[in-house]
Amino acid sequence: MEIITPLHLETYSSWLTQLKYQTNTIRNYLLDLKMFLEFSNNVLSSTSITDFIINNSGQNNHSRHLASISKFCQFALDQQLISQNYFALAKKHAVNPSPTRDLDLLLTQFAQSQARDHKSSTTIRNYLGDIRQYIRYCESQTL
Repeated sequence: MEIITPLHLETYSSWLTQLKYQTNTIRNYLLDLKMFLEFSNNVLSSTSITDFIINNSGQNNHSRHLASISKFCQFALDQQLISQNYFALAKKHAVNPSPTRDLDLLLTQFAQSQARDHKSSTTIRNYLGDIRQYIRYCESQTL
């Protein structure tokens, strides 16, 4: 999970320009990405993308929105902002939800609430790491 900032969007726009994308395409990718980020409270994760896919499947331009998010994930992976392609994971989850999806959704919602409270991405990442470590500890305990 990553918090996406305006600097990421500026860098993304420059990256698309360097790859010689048309001005209209860049504008549409950025508009679509901003719509997704508004939906996800600036959180990029497989869960936030899955939720977006599920909640917006009937919308006009749905395929274009997905292409825009996919391209941003490709950029984020290329720039090492993320360690795995969240879009590819999200497509799998949207088709075949896993049993841990509820926990992932809960953690994403927690991260989003912390972002709304203006916590730094480092603080949010630390909170999530602590929570995951505690969950692993609880799962390892025998009753």
